[in-house]
Parts: sequence; structure tokens; C-alpha cells
Amino acid sequence: MTAVTEPSVDVALAATYRKSISEHYKDLALKLQVALNTQDLSLVDGLIHDDFFDVTGPPGMFPDGPEGVRQHILWLNRRFKDAKWEVQQAVAEGTTVVLRVRFTGTETEEGQPAPVGTRFTYAQAHFFEGRDGLLVQHIGVRSEQDISQ
Repeated sequence: MTAVTEPSVDVALAATYRKSISEHYKDLALKLQVALNTQDLSLVDGLIHDDFFDVTGPPGMFPDGPEGVRQHILWLNRRFKDAKWEVQQAVAEGTTVVLRVRFTGTETEEGQPAPVGTRFTYAQAHFFEGRDGLLVQHIGVRSEQDISQ
């Protein structure tokens, strides 16, 4: 019969370290959702890396880094009257964070995802990667099948 032993201190410390890193990056991603909902642009400085890049953001519309995130937050809140991002689930592993979000808002411009004046809701998933203690990359996915008028 093989005896069950406790993990070595190194293994236990490594697991604790991984969890604390994961929680740190998850906290950053959740605080970014607060910045989106409140338009508190001062929050961005402690969240976003200078090399931040939004993979799925509108090409060429916003610069990389914290200034681009600030501009994007303001644009989204102008574009979608009464915009609200509600985090339904947050999962983190190492430096990667995934948020499942319910977005609601009223369209104020012609184009997608809905006609002007339409209040709608859709599901979103946001994937963040962290580096040097800050968020450095974002990939967003939305489900337009969930749009309700």
C-alpha cells in the first residue's frame, strides 16, 4: 500500500502563487467593467499596460494602451445610451481571464447591432491576458442572436 503524502512546500507555494496571480488579473478585468459602467477613466491607469492591444476592437479607431481604452470607454457610452455591462461569470487561470457579460443599451447610431433607438441585450465574452501586473490584451466576442428589442 502506498502512503499518501502532503504536497511539498514548493508545490503548495506554487499553487498559492498561481491562485494569487489569477485573482489579481481577474480583479483587474472586473475593475475595467466598473470603469465601463461608471465612465471613471481614472481607473484605467492602474489596470491597463502601455502595450495593451484590443484584438477585436475597431481597426485604427483607438490607439493602443491606456489612452485607447479611455477613448473606447467614452465612445461606447456615447454610442449606446444607458449602456450597462453586467458580469455573469469570471474565470481566471494564470494570467488569462474570461468574463461572461450581459450587455444592455440603446442604439444611438445607424449600423449594427440594432436600429437607432432600439434597446437591446446580448451576451458577450471577454478574454484578457495579463503581463507585468496589468492587462495587456483583449479579445471580445458577442452573440447578436441574443438581441432583444
